[in-house]
Amino acid sequence: MHDLEKMIEKYRQELVEFSMQSPLADEAVFKEERSENVAPAMASALPFMSDVGANEEPETYKNYEDFENKNPSKGSMRVQVTSGGRSFPIINAIVKVRIPLDTGDREIFSGYTDINGVVDNIVLPAPDSSISLDENNSTVPPFAVYEVTVTHPDFAKSEFFNVPVFANIKAIQPARLVPLTETGEEPGTVTIPEQAMGLFGGDV
Repeated sequence: MHDLEKMIEKYRQELVEFSMQSPLADEAVFKEERSENVAPAMASALPFMSDVGANEEPETYKNYEDFENKNPSKGSMRVQVTSGGRSFPIINAIVKVRIPLDTGDREIFSGYTDINGVVDNIVLPAPDSSISLDENNSTVPPFAVYEVTVTHPDFAKSEFFNVPVFANIKAIQPARLVPLTETGEEPGTVTIPEQAMGLFGGDV
C-alpha cells in the first residue's frame, strides 16, 4: 500500500474513533451506522493532519455549475446540536448548509433537529473518491467544503466554515450552542474560525 493510501486509511480510522466520542454515540443513535464510513467534520482535530496543506486556500467554486462539475459523487453529513457541554440535545434548531461560491453563497439544505438534537443523512455532492488515492495529486482536495449555520430562538447563532465532505463518508458536525443569557447580547453569533482543510500539502 502506498504512503498516500496509508495516510487516507489512518485518517478514516481515527475519524471513526473520534466520532464515537459524541454524547449521542449510544446504541440507539449509531446502531444503523457502525458498518458505515463515519467521520467528524473537523479534520484539524487530528494531530497528524494539523500541518498538512496548512498554507493552501480551501477549494472555491466560480458558480454552481463549476461546483457540480468538481463534485460528481455523493457524501453525507450529520449535524448534532447540543448545549451545556454537549449534555443537552436542542430540539427544533434550524440547520442550514450552504455552498461558498464566488457569485455568492447558495443554500443547498435547510432542516430542523429532531428530539435527539440531530439532523441526519444530509446528502451532499463531493469529489470522486479516486482523488484520495491518486498519489500524483498534490493540488486537488478530495473533499467538498460547505458552510453550516445553526440557529435557535433561545441560543446564539453558530456558523461553521470549510466543513469537509468526502465521497461515500458521513461527516459528523457537532454544534454546541450558547444560551443567549450567557452571551451578554441579543441576538448573538458564535463564529467558528476558518481552518486549513487541505489534505495534500507540499510535504506529502
